[in-house]
Amino acid sequence: MIIYFYASALIKSLIEEPGTISINNFLLKISRHKRTVIFATSAITKAEIMAALSAIRRGRHLTQTKFENAVADFKIRWKAFFIPEVTSILIDNAG
Repeated sequence: MIIYFYASALIKSLIEEPGTISINNFLLKISRHKRTVIFATSAITKAEIMAALSAIRRGRHLTQTKFENAVADFKIRWKAFFIPEVTSILIDNAG
């Protein structure tokens, strides 16, 4: 099974905001499956997550410690993602 994460869903697993409980419950449910699960996202997601975390921090909605923890957590999780190469063929097949 391949699960594709958009930045907006992934950010909810890193910091507490509306939807965090739903995403975390979904991830817990998926982790119980006996099937192999591949988490995928786009390469641009890395920039989107870092920009979002920085903006949330600048807006003082995260303490410096929580910001640093979220960044560290994301860097660890990023290594586990499958990042497909975006080609015209992939875009055509996805459409």
